[in-house]
Amino acid sequence: MKMDLTIKITPKMVTDAQGNEKKALVGHLGTHFDVMNKEFPLEYAERKGIVFDVSGIKNRDIDCADHDILR
Repeated sequence: MKMDLTIKITPKMVTDAQGNEKKALVGHLGTHFDVMNKEFPLEYAERKGIVFDVSGIKNRDIDCADHDILR
C-alpha cells in the first residue's frame, strides 16, 4: 500500500521552522532527503511499516496507549 504523505508548506510554517531550527530550509521541511527539483523512483522510499487506524480519535493528540502494538 502506498500512502501520500505530502503536505503543503506555507510561509508561516517556513517562518516557524526557521525560528525553531536554524538548519530548516524550505526544500527540507517534512522530509529527510532532498527532493527539490529532482525526480526519483517511488521504490526508493518504500519501507516496511505498520499502519494503525487512529481515525476514531478526535479532539486530542494520539497517545501510545491508543493502539495495540502486539496486533
